[in-house]
Amino acid sequence: MDTRIVGELMVLSVLGISAQTDYRNKKVCLWLLALYAAFGVVYSVWFPGVEPGDAIIGAALGGAVVVLSFLTRGGIGTGDGILLCVTGLYLGAWENLALFAGGLVLCGLYCVWMIVIRKKGRKYEVAFVPFLLLAYVAGLAGG
Repeated sequence: MDTRIVGELMVLSVLGISAQTDYRNKKVCLWLLALYAAFGVVYSVWFPGVEPGDAIIGAALGGAVVVLSFLTRGGIGTGDGILLCVTGLYLGAWENLALFAGGLVLCGLYCVWMIVIRKKGRKYEVAFVPFLLLAYVAGLAGG
């Protein structure tokens, strides 16, 4: 089996499980992320999918989101940033950035729809991980 496929399946599974948890509870499961992160470190070091340096930079993107979470006093979820740290281990810098950007675009469109059509307020909480999952699946489907 191609090691790249293993990484893709790991990202798909962590996003799928986390999307369900985030949608239902507006939280992500930290122990699950720790488990996937541990395997992600092993994956990036011993398998030739993503170079270790690229994995570290990819994870740093999630770290930047965690810092933003603290700066916005929770306006952005800390768990979302930790999840992006984990996906960065598997995807590397550019693919993780593309995942994050795709999730932001999809979430932004949804939020505009919720504000304009559904008349939700600015403080309406939206689960972000389902949009990361959609962006990832779209990226896989697009090649």
